[in-house]
Amino acid sequence: MYPSRRHLLLLGAAFGLAACGGGDGDDPPTETVSEEDAESDIALLNNLLDLEYTEITARAAAARLLRGEHRRAARRSARQERAHAEELTRAVRGLGGTPNSSRPAREYAADFPPLTDATEALEFLLDVESTAVAAYLDTLPKINTPRLRATVASTLTAEAEHLAVVLGNLRRAQAPEPFVTGDL
Repeated sequence: MYPSRRHLLLLGAAFGLAACGGGDGDDPPTETVSEEDAESDIALLNNLLDLEYTEITARAAAARLLRGEHRRAARRSARQERAHAEELTRAVRGLGGTPNSSRPAREYAADFPPLTDATEALEFLLDVESTAVAAYLDTLPKINTPRLRATVASTLTAEAEHLAVVLGNLRRAQAPEPFVTGDL
């Protein structure tokens, strides 16, 4: 007999509860990683922090060429990118590291393509968000600290949402490919 969907959901919830420490106390579970693993995590998080700073500047550059809902969406995403940068900064400090600082906007913008209209701005944002999704996806399995893996996974989800919004603004399919591939 195959387990019911309800049984599988309850089993998944039980595993989730066990993974987070059982849920019987108010204190978060303590995590210990080696100094080498912490240093690796700091370097990975600082790379993502640099990417977030680039995204913030890219959104500001693109927003100048956008109007209406597209501009509002770019500004909302920029606020979220700033929140991501703040979260990464706290995470690096929490590991005992020094977070990378933001450079002047003109230094980031020097690497941006020339943007002359809204379509070019949205295409640029599409490239920026695609890069962010790939970077977070690449970084996720390399993170040694379980709590930070959750943070990176959460931010990856937000970056994918930003990508879907930009695709929608370009009137393209927001999920152009299947999420799961392979043979069943």
